[in-house]
Amino acid sequence: MENKYTDDVRQHLSFIQGVITRMNSNSFSMKGWMIAIVSALAAIYASDSFNPCGCIYFIIAIPVVLIFCGLDAYYLKMEKQYRQLYEKVLDDPIITDFNMSASDFKVTLWEAFKSPSVWILYALVLVILVIAIFIS
Repeated sequence: MENKYTDDVRQHLSFIQGVITRMNSNSFSMKGWMIAIVSALAAIYASDSFNPCGCIYFIIAIPVVLIFCGLDAYYLKMEKQYRQLYEKVLDDPIITDFNMSASDFKVTLWEAFKSPSVWILYALVLVILVIAIFIS
């Protein structure tokens, strides 16, 4: 049986897969850092609950969540672009130029925001923060 992919194409696919893996890892890190920072702010609030302006910790957490949401969506956008590059290289398996630019593939940030892996977590945390503001 003849091998469909040359060694160069397999190496190119491996390079692209490495970038996809890094983007996915960065996206996962954004979620972890956001949870850690919001948890730390909630812990500070809990230790200082007699402060009349205690809800300030929850108010500070809202832009933190939004910033991490934007970064997470950006990494997901980049990951989707590299997945499209991967598919393009798979479609033409004979020759490769080792091109690693995914800028030809148009994925909007809004498309990434609409992904359940982004909006569900961040929306849930924002709802919890708004409830915490009203309760405190």
